[in-house]
Amino acid sequence: MIETPTLLSWGTEDPVLVPEILEGPEQWVPNLTLRLIPGVGHWVQQEAPEVVNAMLGAWLRGEVVPEGTRSKAGERAFQ
Repeated sequence: MIETPTLLSWGTEDPVLVPEILEGPEQWVPNLTLRLIPGVGHWVQQEAPEVVNAMLGAWLRGEVVPEGTRSKAGERAFQ
């Protein structure tokens, strides 16, 4: 059991750790903030650094962590 508040950012196109394995993580990490980043693979911090940095900054400030999304033009944006 992980009691520490935890932020987990996960790429929906990860070929190694597919998002389907994320079922039920809250049973092991009750204070979990999970954010999926569409169109990003295994190395989220390298593939979408501005998205990950915005998420991490918000989480560290105690703010609502934005969802990672991509616009139609392929640019990253937030909801």
